Amino acid sequence: WYQRRVRGKQWYQRRVRVGLGEERLRRTMEEILMCLEEETLPPHIREGYLMLFIYFPLTMKEEFADYIGPILNPILSGLASESEFVRHTSYKAGQRIVQQYADSAINLFLPVLEEGLFDDNHRIRLASCQLLGDLLYKIMGVTGKQSTVTGDEDDNFGTDETKRLIINVLGENRRNRVFSGLYMARSDVALAVRQAGLHIWKIVVTNTPKTLKEILPVLIELILGCLASDSYDKRMVASRTLGDLVKKLNDRILPEVVPILERALETDNVIQRQGVCLGLSEIIAATSKEQVEVYSDSLLPAIRAALTDSDSNVRTAAAGTFAALHNVLGTKALDEILSPLLSAMETLEGEEHDYLIGALKEIMQAKSKVVLPYMVPKLIQKPVNIGALASLSSVAGTALYEHLDTIITAILEGLSEVEEEEVARDLEHANLIISSIKEIDGHENTLEILEETLKSEETKMRLYSSILIGTFCQNEYLEIEEHITVIWKCLLPRFSDLDKSVVKNCWTAFNTATKRLPSGDQVRLVPDLKMSIYLAIDAKNRRDPTYTLPGFCLPKGLATVVALYREGILNGSPELKEQAILGLKEAIQYTDQPALKPSVVQITGPLIRVLGERYTANIKTACLDTLSLLINKVKVALKPFLSQLQTTFMKSLNDGTREVREKGVTALTKLVSLHNRVDNLFTDIHSGTKNENLSTRETMFSALQGTMYIGGSNMSANLALSISDDLVKSLLVPLLDSTTKKIPAVRSSSEVAIATLLRLKANEDVANRISSNLDPKSLEIFNRFLPTAKRVAGENRTHNGHENNIFSFLPEV
Repeated sequence: WYQRRVRGKQWYQRRVRVGLGEERLRRTMEEILMCLEEETLPPHIREGYLMLFIYFPLTMKEEFADYIGPILNPILSGLASESEFVRHTSYKAGQRIVQQYADSAINLFLPVLEEGLFDDNHRIRLASCQLLGDLLYKIMGVTGKQSTVTGDEDDNFGTDETKRLIINVLGENRRNRVFSGLYMARSDVALAVRQAGLHIWKIVVTNTPKTLKEILPVLIELILGCLASDSYDKRMVASRTLGDLVKKLNDRILPEVVPILERALETDNVIQRQGVCLGLSEIIAATSKEQVEVYSDSLLPAIRAALTDSDSNVRTAAAGTFAALHNVLGTKALDEILSPLLSAMETLEGEEHDYLIGALKEIMQAKSKVVLPYMVPKLIQKPVNIGALASLSSVAGTALYEHLDTIITAILEGLSEVEEEEVARDLEHANLIISSIKEIDGHENTLEILEETLKSEETKMRLYSSILIGTFCQNEYLEIEEHITVIWKCLLPRFSDLDKSVVKNCWTAFNTATKRLPSGDQVRLVPDLKMSIYLAIDAKNRRDPTYTLPGFCLPKGLATVVALYREGILNGSPELKEQAILGLKEAIQYTDQPALKPSVVQITGPLIRVLGERYTANIKTACLDTLSLLINKVKVALKPFLSQLQTTFMKSLNDGTREVREKGVTALTKLVSLHNRVDNLFTDIHSGTKNENLSTRETMFSALQGTMYIGGSNMSANLALSISDDLVKSLLVPLLDSTTKKIPAVRSSSEVAIATLLRLKANEDVANRISSNLDPKSLEIFNRFLPTAKRVAGENRTHNGHENNIFSFLPEV
């Protein structure tokens, strides 16, 4: 209803305007055209104005012919509109003009339609093609609505009579231009344009090969013009048309086209040179091997020249030409083009050398699987051209992976032989090769190769391999979780390398790779890291308690390992916690004091936290062992944790598991060496000896023994003097009483603790002071204890970890 209303309104407007006269119509048309030039004009208003051009020709007839030229551009612009209604109305207006003025004003609108066939906008190309078809149908006297779907695209429905009619109306030259444009439309990049061009061509052309021969000069001129166009679409259309033309005419066109294209490659127009390369690619692809060989003497030098062109776009297009040539000629193309280029690489310098490398890169990108096996043997000949290998490998894609062994080995050998001042440059090129590997297959191959070269007996091979594996670990395409265990097993054994630079590089690579792991994967990989470290230590060194791993002894050398184990301790399952703690203990064992100090806080905090929670005995004993080892290693560096550790160790003395209590005693005995004031600790342990639980009392006696022996010298003067009073009695009486127990461990611990206590006052008249402070029963036990103490001294039964015989003073007593 709306459309009928608008059309009715437009019809009344044209009747009124005709009645107003020619001058008023001219002014009105100027206003309409001015409005249509506004880009911001709303689509519905633009459609209304364009609809006038459908009805004006019907009313004004030949008087409207003067306005055809000015209104064609607005109509074509409407054909390119995003609005479907505007496009439809514009096309109807164009149809009206073509149908009504095909005889009288063809010279006005035909050039515009010819130009529209090569417009950058595919909608304008499509509409121009359809309107040209309408024009030709009108001339021929057909509707053009018949089906042209056949098995062969060269089937034709035109006749000699329709051919004569078209030539009579258009003239032969214009007919040739129109038909050339339609033929190129058959190769358009837009499907709709190709279909429309093919449909029209089949209807209006009598015989395709014959017609092509007639329009060939004009068609070649159009093709060359499009090959030199700034529009990539036009160049593609031209090159496709050229290939299709060669298929149709074969030998009849090659002698004419090939020399023209060869000359066009020598022009200064970069865009034309690029377009010519595209055209040659299509020609070669459409020509038989025998025909290409006929022209190979002139084609091969031309392609070589295009491959080394100063413009990268030309080189890219020429690489496509080379790929097409190789598909036809095979290895001859490699020998005739690649071999001279590789030979010239040794002599060219500066920009020419860069152009040559650029050409080889483009060839590699186009035909890597064929070209790489041909080029690698030549490039790895000594002296190895690492720069060229790097440039070509970066674009070789997956074809590179089959040759990684050869390439990497050659690069490492080349690096080992170059002068010192060239090493940095060649290393940069080598790193570029490693960084260009993007697929998992390539990563596996690279890692396997570098693992072997890291075991080389030659120091330089190991050194440069360690640098390359560092680059490998930084590769953004590397799925680190898939390869981390192999990387660890590859790098950790090199932490003990004789060359310090190798150790440093391997540590850096290890640090880089491990830090890339997500926290969830770090927890999962705790057992793998533990096993990797274990395997990295030689069996002989594992038996040496003083051995340290050089890689761990670097500044912050243990930081990454500690961070991963810390994740396992804090966030892992109980099984993983135990593995992480044991792994941490092992790492501490192989690290010296300076390297351990920066990580003391990160190690101690999680272990104290675990000991403060309810975990199984094996986890607690692992924590206590690790802390004991850490105390031995860093000593005073743990003083900030002294209070927390003392509380934690004292708590472990009351644990229900004997092994945990024993480990607690060991840890507490080592901790007491850090104390300057041990009175409170002795008092706490003494309080524990009153525990009714025999197992706990045994533990407390053992703790008293160890702490008094190690820290007795730090006892305050007041505490030492008070031994002769109540305190000595309170200490000795339960100890003496325990020497009569039937439990051997309790009796033994009590004996050693008494001996240690007596040692504190060895310079005084100990027997007299004890006699005066003990009750008769205790004194009787004490007198019986002296021979036993001498026997203990004879057996050299001492506190674990100390070689001095603590009973050496007892004979004097």
